[in-house]
Amino acid sequence: MMTTILFSLMLTVMPAETGTVQGIVVCEGTSEPVSGVQITVGGGIKTVTDGAGRFVVQNTPAGSTSVRAQREGYFGPAIDGDFPRSVTASVLVKASEPANLKFTLVPGGSVSGSVFDSNGKPMYDSVVGILRVVYTRGTRAVDVIEAKTSGKRGEYRLYPLPPGEYYIGVAPLADTQTTTLYPGTTNLNLASRIVVRASEETKGVDIHLRLGK
Repeated sequence: MMTTILFSLMLTVMPAETGTVQGIVVCEGTSEPVSGVQITVGGGIKTVTDGAGRFVVQNTPAGSTSVRAQREGYFGPAIDGDFPRSVTASVLVKASEPANLKFTLVPGGSVSGSVFDSNGKPMYDSVVGILRVVYTRGTRAVDVIEAKTSGKRGEYRLYPLPPGEYYIGVAPLADTQTTTLYPGTTNLNLASRIVVRASEETKGVDIHLRLGK
């Protein structure tokens, strides 16, 4: 009985060890800090980076855990050609010393322009998509990365986009027009590619729709 009581007392006075996870988030290729990044430790301890791109998460249970960094408009560094929406790292949390991390994020770029019908009039509510050519077992296919509808004046803006080379395509609502690739063709081999760079906006990508058959 006495042994049981003593053991119970030991459990109450010996809380689980905790430590601190801290670090910084910067833009890829620079030392520029990224503020407002959501940091998630383990199953749900969250904070955001400050103006200097730094974060501190205290009272983190000791042991191995994962830390995720994510912010709208940014991507993780490319992995096999793809840019993930977040970055995750594994870390060992100790009670005796803080665990330090450094994350790198890639700011997204954008593409904007207007959609016109075959008569040069603005086309609204047309679906504008940014497309990437992929190869699966040697077969070429088109993958839609992002899509939005054009506004009342035919305007559109696709953001955020990971860096890369893309095609822009438009699927109109009107049956009199046909799906068209920038600048105004239905043939992928004749379409112009758009180069999207980190944190840059490519403007004036206007698309003139072709008549339907």
